[in-house]
Amino acid sequence: MAELIRAGVSSADAAERIRSPELSWTMVEGLFMGRNIPGLYDEIAAEAQN
Repeated sequence: MAELIRAGVSSADAAERIRSPELSWTMVEGLFMGRNIPGLYDEIAAEAQN
């Protein structure tokens, strides 16, 4: 996620960019990806600025 943030990927696009068959939890459509990825993105982005 930090790499996506440094590359300028928006939080809206981050969920699509981290989808990978190697990370099975990213392939499941549902609440985790829709609700939690933007929050995770924001938390990591805030830490990266400190």
